[in-house]
Parts: sequence; C-alpha cells; structure tokens
Amino acid sequence: MLTRRMLCALVVLLMLASGAPAQEQSIVVASTTSTQDSGLFD
Repeated sequence: MLTRRMLCALVVLLMLASGAPAQEQSIVVASTTSTQDSGLFD
C-alpha cells in the first residue's frame, strides 16, 4: 500500500514539475457578412 501511495505522489510531482505552460484557449467563430456590422460579436 505504501508503494502505491509513493507511486501516486511521484506521478503528481512529475506532472507539477514538468512546467508545461497552459495552452491559451480560443474560440473560432464563423459568420456571414450579414452579422458583420450588427454588433452581435462585439
């Protein structure tokens, strides 16, 4: 049981220590010209 806890702790530490930056999230919205000046996406 102790080895399982140590393995879980090691995995968590490796995930935290990897230092991978979070990806910036964005949404792509497609529209027609009829909504271009309507203020819908402002």
